[in-house]
Amino acid sequence: MRSDLKDAVLLLFCVIVWALSFPAIKFLLSYFNPISLSFVRFSMASLSLMPVFVLYRKPLMEQIKKMPLIFLIFSILVVPLPDLSQNFGMDMMDPESAASMASILQPMSPVFVLILATLFLKEKFTINKGIGIFLAFAGVVLLSTDGLSRIRAGNITGEALILLSALSYALSGIFGKMILDRSEGMKGPLSTIVWSYFIGSAFLLPFYMAEGNFPEIDSSALMVLIFLSIFTLIPYFLWYIVLRKNEVSRQSAYVFLIPLFGVLFSSLFLGEKLSPQMLLYGALIMVGVYVSQKSKIFIKYYP
Repeated sequence: MRSDLKDAVLLLFCVIVWALSFPAIKFLLSYFNPISLSFVRFSMASLSLMPVFVLYRKPLMEQIKKMPLIFLIFSILVVPLPDLSQNFGMDMMDPESAASMASILQPMSPVFVLILATLFLKEKFTINKGIGIFLAFAGVVLLSTDGLSRIRAGNITGEALILLSALSYALSGIFGKMILDRSEGMKGPLSTIVWSYFIGSAFLLPFYMAEGNFPEIDSSALMVLIFLSIFTLIPYFLWYIVLRKNEVSRQSAYVFLIPLFGVLFSSLFLGEKLSPQMLLYGALIMVGVYVSQKSKIFIKYYP
């Protein structure tokens, strides 16, 4: 399989799993409060990463000693800040559309990433990136407003918190790319996932002790919690493996696909509304993502 095609498949897998996380979070918020869900999720994930830490303890310790401040900032930006913002935001929003609306607002991060990567990572602002992100963003706006005919019902504070979560993820992408660029081989992807979860869980602990609780959960909630805590580690790791050789501004455009899958999954599993127009807007998002990945604006056709 060609390298670029393989990367595209891996990134698509990441997007699908992350899209599934929105209905999963909405489901679990009926059991947990936002702080408890964040802490339990990342604590379970951290425990599952302990064998990795034991096996690769030496290189992982070397990595954090080289960039302690960058790892600290990265960890806060990628775990507690966006997750708490997202959980509180979804908890405040209209329950009939919270999961799909969150999956629509979160992909604002590629817009933030494009600006930040141009300013701080000196990545080129190409025509394709600009056009692709514009098309994908237009699709997101149309999807979120039913073709500009109305604004979805929701809580403005909750929606602002989702946007804060998107900004936090965008900033974490910049710091994550710094870590990868200063690392060799698999040290970068391994260290980003291990230290962000360890530090992020430790940061969440005081909030959990003050406000958290662990409710009684049934087998269904336990299975969803395991998926959200442990299985979502896989796309996170794969994302940073691909990012080692890719521009963060180009790769982040894949995040625009989350609304398409998020709305589909929210409709399938939660019964949220889905219309043919939404699929058309989703197609526009996909076109935008495709264009943003091309190195040149002109596509050469062969007979």
